[in-house]
Amino acid sequence: MVGAWEIMGDFNFVLSQKDKVGGKVTYAEIKEFKECMEQCGLQELKSSGCFYTWNNKHEEQDRVLSKIDKVITNNDWVNKFPAYEVHYMTAKVYDHIPTMIKWEGISSPKMRRFKYYSMWSMDNSFMTRVEGSWRQPIHGTNMFRVVGKKQT
Repeated sequence: MVGAWEIMGDFNFVLSQKDKVGGKVTYAEIKEFKECMEQCGLQELKSSGCFYTWNNKHEEQDRVLSKIDKVITNNDWVNKFPAYEVHYMTAKVYDHIPTMIKWEGISSPKMRRFKYYSMWSMDNSFMTRVEGSWRQPIHGTNMFRVVGKKQT
């Protein structure tokens, strides 16, 4: 027996025609992935939230939506953790949507607050280090650039 396990990822394959809107799906495209899932005894973890996990960010008539991000499990996992599920959140900026696994009986980690200690500013190099860090170019969305600011 292999044991209970799960895989989460961007598989870039759909498993059926209903997993894609705005493009044709042929059996030849899904055949190998579907056969692999069946032969390995895999299934998608039950889910909530958005059905389609990827979109091409095009305008209405050219938009393609598909369910290519999946959390797959084996039967041992489902039997061991029957109440676990994946929640696909709402798409915002990116072409893939954020995914969160709801773990049964395990509390979610607490967010640690940033703490500033006045004694830091007593160090003669403090302002130089802060200014140097904020001047470093970081590419990406505004939020990514703010989060990416760190001590150099």
